[in-house]
Amino acid sequence: MAQAGAPHDAMLSRILTIVSRMEAALKKHAKRIERIEKKIEEVYTPPETSTDEDTSDSDAHTGTPPGPRPPPPSRPPPSSPGPSPRPRPWRRPWRRRSPWRHHVPQPPRKAGFHP
Repeated sequence: MAQAGAPHDAMLSRILTIVSRMEAALKKHAKRIERIEKKIEEVYTPPETSTDEDTSDSDAHTGTPPGPRPPPPSRPPPSSPGPSPRPRPWRRPWRRRSPWRHHVPQPPRKAGFHP
């Protein structure tokens, strides 16, 4: 029973190497993310929101007054009577089949013209 810990030691060493590789990859990705964030900050600066002029342009950015939206006019409300479309009957989805699936073997034909 002295050798009972040997396979566990091998497994632990494998796990430790995997973890160390993952840590190195994470550090590399973190550096890459920092570089990308710096580039984004250089290119894009968010607009400053001022609290003084909130009343003048509160609904100017959307063009609609705040509140619940009215339903789109193209669809009639569900309570309105009207011809309801009949549901389509269920059909099995189309599947490509081999052309020989329904082939019945025929006897060989004789050479010549057959009306």
